[in-house]
Amino acid sequence: MTSTFNNNFVGWVTPRNDLEAIGMATLDVMGGALFCSLSYPSSCPGLKITNNIAAGTTMIGFTGPGHDCDKENTNFYNNVAHSIAGASGNGLIVYPDPSKPAHA
Repeated sequence: MTSTFNNNFVGWVTPRNDLEAIGMATLDVMGGALFCSLSYPSSCPGLKITNNIAAGTTMIGFTGPGHDCDKENTNFYNNVAHSIAGASGNGLIVYPDPSKPAHA
């Protein structure tokens, strides 16, 4: 199954303090377009995140599972993160994809 998030604008996202104790929620409560971080380390295969803008978020623009280093990146491209607030704001945080044994 493939889930596609394409050609979207995500903006003015404020912290969601009610999620702090769930999964990788320390990332989620401060981010914009975040994929599978609440269910980590559960598998979340088949994501395609393309042509999106995340702006005006706190700490993170995008987060999601990575691709294999020795293969072409076909699941996350042409995305833009800007105006990310926070002392160490990041445009993208990638974590190991639990559906791929090589990422363990």
